[in-house]
Amino acid sequence: MLQKFQRIISLLKERKISKIAILLHQNADADAIASAMGLKELINHFIPLTTIHLFASSLNSLTGNLCSTFNISVYNNLIVDEYKAFFFCDVNNLLQLGELVLNQDFPRDKLFFIIDHHSFHEFSEKADVTIIDQSFSSASEIISYIFYKSCISLPTDVATLLLAGIMSDSRRFLITSEHIFEVTNFLTKYGDYEKALSVLAIPISLSERIAKIKGMQRAILKKIDDDLIAISHVSSFESAVARSLTSVGADLAIVVSKQKSSNLRISLRCKKSFARKHNIDLGDIAYQLSLSLGGTGGGHITAAGINLPNLGNLPNDIDKLKHEVLKLILDKVY
Repeated sequence: MLQKFQRIISLLKERKISKIAILLHQNADADAIASAMGLKELINHFIPLTTIHLFASSLNSLTGNLCSTFNISVYNNLIVDEYKAFFFCDVNNLLQLGELVLNQDFPRDKLFFIIDHHSFHEFSEKADVTIIDQSFSSASEIISYIFYKSCISLPTDVATLLLAGIMSDSRRFLITSEHIFEVTNFLTKYGDYEKALSVLAIPISLSERIAKIKGMQRAILKKIDDDLIAISHVSSFESAVARSLTSVGADLAIVVSKQKSSNLRISLRCKKSFARKHNIDLGDIAYQLSLSLGGTGGGHITAAGINLPNLGNLPNDIDKLKHEVLKLILDKVY
């Protein structure tokens, strides 16, 4: 990992890159913002005075609070020609950038780098250097690990942000990894752990609470041997609804979100015991299905998502759609 990052720095120096864009997935979360700010600090450590801008087509409510608290600027009007190097941070394919790259072309004379913890995507092959490691809980943990192993000190705000990013994606350390605790210990030497906790403690919005309740009401349960499968649909907050369904007893939760723009989002969650029992990786399943359905997908062993630009051959009726999606996913599991 350190060798790959040094290769990135070498390429930036060789090309004399002075202006860089860090691109984040749509509805950017705490991990995306924190890892991007950590990456910005890392680059400026090795190449001072480099101009670095963050871009995302949208932010979630928690991220908006982070940006306000730490005075972070995130832009949504990317002009590709103004930059010579691009980092995809906490994301590894173009479609997950949403409207940010709509009708934009990325010439091959520009440098592309990917730093991510989600499952591999075919777009990753186009990058000049990729740092993709699913064994890490978050992109923030990857960036923090580079700081840690490079023995580089951090400004308080950056360390605090990285702590928040790690805690957010690990669900307050419910999801662990080989290096998460040593990296967190390193960050607490520079950052404010209590502040990191406080910026994550914002009340759940009314919209999200309504979505969770509707998702529970609409859930259809399917029992296969000792496994309990739940599928539901909502218009938004599908990942939060899927997480709620597993927290109340579902071994596997599938939540469909059909948008007015005709695109489709599918969120998948399962318990670790379910993944081990069936020897599955939801990230791989999401990626395989996205290829066959003409969209993008990926994630982790127990959490993944699929984004489709249109329904394609899938039925428009929501009940038939859920039935078809359920069948496609169960065929990959059993």
